[in-house]
Amino acid sequence: MSSACATGSVPLVTPSGIVATPSTTSINLSWNAVTGADSYIVELCSGGNAGSAGLSDFTASSGTFVANSDGSVTKAAGSGLVLQSPAVGDLKGATISIDLKFTSTATKRLYVKLNNNESNNSNNKIGEAYDNTTSDRKTLTFTVPANSAYSTGNDYIALRFESAVAATIYSISVTPAGGGGDNTPENCNFYPSENNSITIPGLNPNTSYRYRVKAVREIESSQETESSAYSTAATTKTLPTGTAINEWTTDNSYTVFQQGNDLVVRGGEVKSLEVYSISGACIARAENTESINLAQLSSGALIVRINEKTVKKIIWKQ
Repeated sequence: MSSACATGSVPLVTPSGIVATPSTTSINLSWNAVTGADSYIVELCSGGNAGSAGLSDFTASSGTFVANSDGSVTKAAGSGLVLQSPAVGDLKGATISIDLKFTSTATKRLYVKLNNNESNNSNNKIGEAYDNTTSDRKTLTFTVPANSAYSTGNDYIALRFESAVAATIYSISVTPAGGGGDNTPENCNFYPSENNSITIPGLNPNTSYRYRVKAVREIESSQETESSAYSTAATTKTLPTGTAINEWTTDNSYTVFQQGNDLVVRGGEVKSLEVYSISGACIARAENTESINLAQLSSGALIVRINEKTVKKIIWKQ
């Protein structure tokens, strides 16, 4: 016996292509439209400690290892290995402990890195250990500097073993400063959006926010709704008060300049053009035009948003 599919039953896919554009007190999020979605829900959270990570959370982003019956893993000599944790939040001040036994004596190294798994081992390095220091089982401990410039607010740890290293890894623990867990709960708010973009105002400067999005639609002849899974959580940070204009990220495919009292864009199709103050307030908006008149403005720094994705900077002079 067969049953008919529900009306409009194409499953909603998880929103993708999410772009976060932060200002001092707001964040704009945009994403690819989802076929069949009536609206979207954005979850935005701040506060809370980063999550912890153990050996079972690490995966090989490069190379291979053998999983043993006792829960340990073995890395043989002859090829490199990178064990990488998932992104778990802000790891400034975090402690990384590795319980292992080196079984090689080739004077080669294990590198511990933050947000970098590249072969250039000096990049984002937190610490290192040589395999010939001792063959005894030991616990290596490393600490991420509390002011680490490598932190993005949603950090991962990568352990890069040089190819000549052989070792058995019994456990790995990544413990955020303060212990992680639920000692400091997250403050989460939910924002509905009828379109595939939203600007969320009223945020705190210089603060990390975690965001994710899901698609929603109403079920016909029902008061209920159905939704996709949330997108993978990511983190962005609002800008500090008084951020220097050269700290803004730019997209060099467009050129933005002042021509008299007009702000002009060149370099590609312009479907929408938005102008914001440094504080994040929207000053002007236009569609399907490469210029916008700003005769009413006094001198100062402006943020220009093109096609709801591209951020440029300009110093406006009157």
